[in-house]
Amino acid sequence: MRQFLALFPLFKMVLTDARVVGTAAVVFFIMNFGAFVANYVKKPKKQRRRVQVAPEHVAVENAEAEEAELA
Repeated sequence: MRQFLALFPLFKMVLTDARVVGTAAVVFFIMNFGAFVANYVKKPKKQRRRVQVAPEHVAVENAEAEEAELA
C-alpha cells in the first residue's frame, strides 16, 4: 500500500503535464467531430408552397372584371 501511495506525486506530475493535457484535448475534439460526422443527417429542403387561388375568388374577380368592362 505504501508503494501505491508513493506513486501519487508521479501521477500528479504526469496528468498535469502540458503535453498530456494538450493531447487529451486534441483527442477529445477529434472524437467529438467524428461522432458529429457519423450522426449527421442532412435536413430535407423545405418545399415552397405555391399559393393557389380558390375557385370562388377567381369567379368573383372575373365578375368584377366584366362589370368594369360594362361600365
